[in-house]
Amino acid sequence: MKVYATGRAADDPTTPDRVIDFIFDRLKGYCLDHGYTADEFDAVIAVKPAEPLDFMQRLQAVKAFRQLPEAESLAAANKRIRNILKKSESPAATMIGTLVETAELQLLESANLAAVAIAPLLAQHDYAATLTRLAALRNDVDAFLIASW
Repeated sequence: MKVYATGRAADDPTTPDRVIDFIFDRLKGYCLDHGYTADEFDAVIAVKPAEPLDFMQRLQAVKAFRQLPEAESLAAANKRIRNILKKSESPAATMIGTLVETAELQLLESANLAAVAIAPLLAQHDYAATLTRLAALRNDVDAFLIASW
């Protein structure tokens, strides 16, 4: 067993996570110094990309997405929907069968179509195109939120 100057064993099971945390902590400083915001960084780190290159591709896409006119309203809608789902006693997946309102059904259909459309984009790491496709949900999301108000 190897022991380093810190006194920790080289085979410590927490070492890989600590190394990744260290790398992404340094990467955050780099990104903030290069014009990215803490919100953008935090949005990407939340999905826990496994590689720094993938992280940077996602970060660039988020920055570009924030420039779209749909971005602000979709971010607010996402927060509101998340809060609605938190208050619900049922998991979102079990609620699908209870949808009856036109706006609910339209949003579900649009979301399902978007999921199919973005799958190959995600596989290709085309995060900008993925977010642009998701931005097309804006009208259905707005209609859903208006109907649920």
